[in-house]
Amino acid sequence: MSDTRPTGLFPPDTIRRFREMGAWTDETIDQVFRDQVAARGDALALVDPANNRNLVGTEPRRLSWNEVDAEVDFLAARLLDLEVKPGDVIGVQMPNGVELVTLYLAAWRIGAVISPLAMQYREYEVVGMGSTAQFSILVTVPEFAGRRPAEAIAAVREHIPTLRRIVTLTSAPADQHAEGVTHLISAPASDADRAAVAAHGHVADPNECLTICWTSGTESAPKGVPRAHYDWLSFAWAGVDAPRLTADDVLLNPFPMINMAAFVGKLLPWLRTGAVLVQHHPFDAATFFGQIATERVTYTVAPPALLLQLLRNTDLRSRIDLSSLTRVGAGSAPLQPVTVSGWQNEMNIAIINFFGSNEGIGLLSSPEDFPDPSDRAKYFPRYGAPGITWASRVADWITLKLVDPDTGEEITEPGRSGELHIDGPMVFAGYVNGSAVSSPFDDEGFLRSGEMFQIAGD
Repeated sequence: MSDTRPTGLFPPDTIRRFREMGAWTDETIDQVFRDQVAARGDALALVDPANNRNLVGTEPRRLSWNEVDAEVDFLAARLLDLEVKPGDVIGVQMPNGVELVTLYLAAWRIGAVISPLAMQYREYEVVGMGSTAQFSILVTVPEFAGRRPAEAIAAVREHIPTLRRIVTLTSAPADQHAEGVTHLISAPASDADRAAVAAHGHVADPNECLTICWTSGTESAPKGVPRAHYDWLSFAWAGVDAPRLTADDVLLNPFPMINMAAFVGKLLPWLRTGAVLVQHHPFDAATFFGQIATERVTYTVAPPALLLQLLRNTDLRSRIDLSSLTRVGAGSAPLQPVTVSGWQNEMNIAIINFFGSNEGIGLLSSPEDFPDPSDRAKYFPRYGAPGITWASRVADWITLKLVDPDTGEEITEPGRSGELHIDGPMVFAGYVNGSAVSSPFDDEGFLRSGEMFQIAGD
């Protein structure tokens, strides 16, 4: 990639290959969203965390698809007022909530790029990522759980040379404003706002960059992972197909909406299906279980440790209402077979095992592919294996291989460990220039995952 901000991410040969496969189309995320607005209208679309007042100082809100669209146009018009142009990178450090989603959609409507930042990041991380991705503006909240992120960022803004403006966004007037910070209050679009956005007339190319997410940085400095409409929208089908989501579902999202887990697990499936998206952040057990009961949540995600605790603690389970849940996703750590079996046999709730990465790994073990819950806890589908079909459409697009890390030999026999390499339409194009030293791809263009697997069974 060049040393400028990313625009078209994938070369023509890659685009041709995945379009011929049917994995990539002319769709863009804004068009998928507009289609749901037209189809769903006044149906409920988006719900704030129940404890929103304690987190950011404003009352929780509930918006229909039409109301979300109106606020998207309002924010798109405000971004245009701030002279945001197609390809500009907007750093976003906001907790999960209604405004986070509407801001993302507003930026994509006018062709801007979103770079989400975790709320726990402080000035050091913000400066490093902002400089690498070349933030034009940075949007945050005036306060979050007792902290004032805008003030902290304003104190170091000169260390991000491209940063023109710091913005705070809330749904109601804020009590305090940091000096030199622009404050926006989300609202429905006026006729003039809609006219300004229409006059801007951005026509998205599905190959243009939408997001720059960040690796965890546990082993080195975080690396910027750019993604386009093409790869995000194909990746999204994994998050739709494994739990079999429909417009009748209510999705509860406790993952920070900053990377693959929340984008593929909740945001994009919400857009694809027209379901209801309920936001939650940071994790608070009482609020989380209260939202499941109150909102009649049908699908959420939870860490394996919490799932095992609930299984073992029957007294706790007797005090919470999980009757609306039909399935739960779990990742970030290995699942124990007893957890998956217990939830299925004792509570009639299927657990979906997933393993993924920002760069494009996406393996999901669904009840359709692994009816035996013990198998579902231990195994992932070997996409591309000859003579085997899988429930998700992404299986037809992905090729996996295991490679001996010492010899480079491809492993085809069971029981021998090798590094997982993957090729498919959800694999990213490459790190933002300057945020990685070596290529993450092998000589055949497969993404090297860095994770060791074995082929199981015959």
